[in-house]
Order: sequence, then C-alpha cells, then structure tokens
Amino acid sequence: ELQYIVNDTFMILTLYVMYKTFKEKDIEILKKSILISTIIYIGSIFISILTHTSSSTYLEGIGYKGWFESGNSLCTLLCISLFVILADNERGKVAMSSIITFILVAIYLIVFSGMRTGILGVIVVGIIYIISRFFRGRLYDDRATSKKRIITAIAIFSIIIVIIVSFGMQVLKRRTALKENELKNIDPDTGLIRNVSGDILMLYKQIQNNQISEEYMSKDAQKSICELYEYAKKTNLSNVNMRKQQLIYNLYLVKNQKNPLYILFGNGYKTQFRELVMEMEVPAILCNFGIVGFILYLGPFIVIWGFGIYSVIKNKKIEQDEFLYMSGLTLGFALSTLAGYVFFNQSSMVVMCVISLFTLFRVQFTK
Repeated sequence: ELQYIVNDTFMILTLYVMYKTFKEKDIEILKKSILISTIIYIGSIFISILTHTSSSTYLEGIGYKGWFESGNSLCTLLCISLFVILADNERGKVAMSSIITFILVAIYLIVFSGMRTGILGVIVVGIIYIISRFFRGRLYDDRATSKKRIITAIAIFSIIIVIIVSFGMQVLKRRTALKENELKNIDPDTGLIRNVSGDILMLYKQIQNNQISEEYMSKDAQKSICELYEYAKKTNLSNVNMRKQQLIYNLYLVKNQKNPLYILFGNGYKTQFRELVMEMEVPAILCNFGIVGFILYLGPFIVIWGFGIYSVIKNKKIEQDEFLYMSGLTLGFALSTLAGYVFFNQSSMVVMCVISLFTLFRVQFTK
C-alpha cells in the first residue's frame, strides 16, 4: 500500500510541476523534481540492500529491487530519468549532484539489479551522454571539443567499465539460472527438453485431446497455440524465452482471426492466456488495441519525437539537452518494444510524459 501512496504522490506532484512549467515556460523546476525523485528511488534501494529488506528481482532470489514491485519497470524508470538528470543547459557544467546520482544509479543497475535492461540501458545512457558532449551547439559543427569535457566523459564511462570488471554481477547469476532451468524443463511424455513453457505445453496437449471448450478459448486461439508449438519445435526455441513465445502466438492469432475489426480496434486483452500475456508493449498495443488504439495511445509520443527530429534537420542545430531528451524518448520506445514496462507502468509512463514535454518545450519555445 505504501508503494501506491508514494507513486500516486509523485504523480500528483509531477502534475503540479508540469502545470508550473507550462505557466512559466521554464523546465528547471521539473528537472529538479526528476533528480529528487531519482535520489529518493536509488537511496531507498541501497538502504533496503544494506538492511536486508530488499525483495529479490527474480523468484530464484537473484537481484535486488528494493521495496518496489517490478525490477523491469524500476530499471526502465532509472535509465530514462538519467537522460533528464544529465541534460544541462549551461555549457561545460554538470552539477555534482547529477554526476553522483548517475554513478549510484549505474552501480545499482550494473551490479545489483540482475537485469539486462539495467546493465545495457545504463551503458547506452553513458555512451549517448559522451556523444552529446562532443556534439553540442550547431549540428555538423567542427569546433574542437575541450580537453576538460573529453576527460570528464571518459572518466565517467571508465567508472562504469571498472564496476563491470571488478564486481560480480547479479545478471550473470540470472543468465546461469535461466540456462539451468532450460535444461531442467522436460516434457514428461517424451523425456526431451521442451521448446515452450510448461503452461503452453499443457494447453497444447489439452487442445490435442479436445479438453478445451470453445467458450473458454476460441478456435483461432487454439490453432495459434498449436502453430506456436510446432514453430517452437521446428526452430528449437528456448523454453525460457517467454517474450518470443508471446510474440509468435499473438502474430499467429492476428493471422488466424482474419477480422478487419480486430486489426483496427484490437483483439482484446482477454485473448491472452496465462504466460501468453505479451510483455513487449509496442506489439501488445498494436495487437490488443489495434491500429486505432495504437495511434491514440502512442501517437502523441511519436508525433513529439518526430517533431523534434524534424526541427533538428530543419535548423541544422541541436543543443546537448535536446539531444539527450530525444535519445531518452528513443530508448523508451526501444525498451517498450523489446522488454516492456514503459507505457504500461505508471511511474515510467510519467517520466516518458515528462521527457516528451521537455522535447516539445525545447523545440517549441527556444527556436
């Protein structure tokens, strides 16, 4: 209950701060609110780790996610927030609080989170930040970058590399556990390693034995599960790769339904069964909400992102903060497509709204 109170309080405060941002046409107060929120997040996580009160990221007891509900959404939230924290309007100056926050977030995501989303995400943020330090001001500007900026950027990135090399990462334990689980998942009827999850295999066998009624699961869904099973067996699909299994099932379902209304308005969330609920948000929105739902839900974010790209190309000019904001939006889309927990999670969704506002604000009010 405390999690929801904290999250809802953050949302209310963010809404008020966004109102002040539009009224005063100044994004500094909103930037500070993201920094403070991130400090609270990362501070509470390290406190939970030190006091041994953190919940584990995975059921196997691997990784730490503090007192929060989802490790995936937490890693996404922190990665996207870093783009706001590192963006700075003052040339050559980065607040020490931003640098310290970045280092603490990087340590958590790389060493303790146990998630590929975290470790890959923070490395991408670090690389993009270094690039942003080289290309500030006019696009295609051949002005020499100062030695101080180069040394600072290399130092920050080197810290990340040292952390990766020096400490044992929870993500490696997770990959090892997944490999062991994959080998343990045996089909009791054949004695061979199965190519789908246990739930999907059970559904497949029930369908083959005519034990599932059409009232519970449509013929189209039953056919899609059978085609998923045959595809997985043919391609020797990993039984622990749930996102791929979910995606294949949903694509087969769209094909088998052959209904224009489903394509326009979606086939609905209830066409998913057990582990087949799609975690990859962008294809989930397209399949479950249809083309119309996709446009209504993601359209504003895509338009703002496209508007920012158009403005850069038109003016042949981009500032460091603009570059970071648009990169943050791009990473958000990528994480939503590959991993999920961006647009369907209220905390991450708030940050995506904020960073979209920053992009729109910089393009609209400063050109």
